[in-house]
Order: sequence, then structure tokens, then C-alpha cells
Amino acid sequence: MPVILGGMRKIPDAFEVFGTFGTPFWIGWVTRPEDPDLRQALNVSIRKLRDSGELARLQKKWLGYTVDIPDSGYLPAGAK
Repeated sequence: MPVILGGMRKIPDAFEVFGTFGTPFWIGWVTRPEDPDLRQALNVSIRKLRDSGELARLQKKWLGYTVDIPDSGYLPAGAK
């Protein structure tokens, strides 16, 4: 979705999203299992941006839409 929405912003009326395939998923990054402090630092920073409204402002500016950021349930099974 981010790619097509970026194209839609650059070339209005050239694209149309009429549906998606599969279950929605979060776009993210990977940290090594042995680096839980790094993952926690990233989570804290993202939540601060979310809670201040800055994340939504940046998403709207660069993606043209906003995405809700979950507080839990985003780690794959077995992640600590």
C-alpha cells in the first residue's frame, strides 16, 4: 500500500485502490532476539512520536494516510 499510495500522490487520477489481498499486516523492522533493549528503545521512541501526534503528521505528509500503532500483539509467536 505505501508504494501505490505514494504513486497516487505524485500522479493523481492515474491509480485507484479498489481492494487489498490477504490479511492486513504491519510494516516494521527486525531486531536481533539478543537485542531486546534496542527493540524496547525503538518502541519507546515510536510511542512518543505517536502520543505527541508527530507520527500521524509525518505519515500524513509522506504517505497521505495514517496508520494506528499497536501497544501489544505485534510480535511474532515465540518473540520475547
